[in-house]
Amino acid sequence: MDSFINKIQVNNSNVEYKIKDDMLYDWIGYGIATQLQPIQGFSTGKDGLGYALLAYYVDIALGIKRLNSKDRIVSKRIDSQAMEWLIHTIGDKRLEGIIKEIRTIYDNTQFYLKQAGLEKVTLTRKIKDKGDQYLTPFFQEPVNNKYLLTMDALNSFSDDDSYYGEVELNMEVPREDILYCDKLISNGVSSNHSTESGEWVVINRSADFNVNIPINSVKKNTLSLKSKSDNHYSIQHVSPFTY
Repeated sequence: MDSFINKIQVNNSNVEYKIKDDMLYDWIGYGIATQLQPIQGFSTGKDGLGYALLAYYVDIALGIKRLNSKDRIVSKRIDSQAMEWLIHTIGDKRLEGIIKEIRTIYDNTQFYLKQAGLEKVTLTRKIKDKGDQYLTPFFQEPVNNKYLLTMDALNSFSDDDSYYGEVELNMEVPREDILYCDKLISNGVSSNHSTESGEWVVINRSADFNVNIPINSVKKNTLSLKSKSDNHYSIQHVSPFTY
């Protein structure tokens, strides 16, 4: 993505958005900005409250409508107790400000991607075998040359080749589905990076979280996958998108 970097002049401090609310910084980053209320953020992993809150409020900030279903982590993490803690900790007014700032982050991303003339961005997502049958969708027969996958509300993609996975997705992601990327978010209140290097966070706008992936966008490590197949992977409809 060097051409993108050159076009938007990333070294300009006005390009990199500095997150103003330290709790929102926690949700996006590593969950260490608010020392009194540490939260595991999205950059640390998806299983924490930080990702769940971010995904939940991105839908509100951007007006994304879902069917009678929720992101799998949101379903697990966001309950009445969590919401009570959140409102008690920061109050309604600050929460409204966080929702507005999420929209600002998105608008900043869209502005600079549009300035760079990017209607779509070519990104990669590599899926590792974590022993929980995350690769099984790729043993199912494609329908109309597409795999039907269940993806989370927010998913990390990369613009480089620094990660390994048994399955690699190479996708043309529409500009409007990019929430933010590391080149447009500054490190703000913490000495640690707010995002992974080369990371792009992609919004899944599907009302039921199901996405059709063309087979020509999927690259498999065939030797590794063959060993999984020989061990009789069961064929189930599960989500491989775990971070």
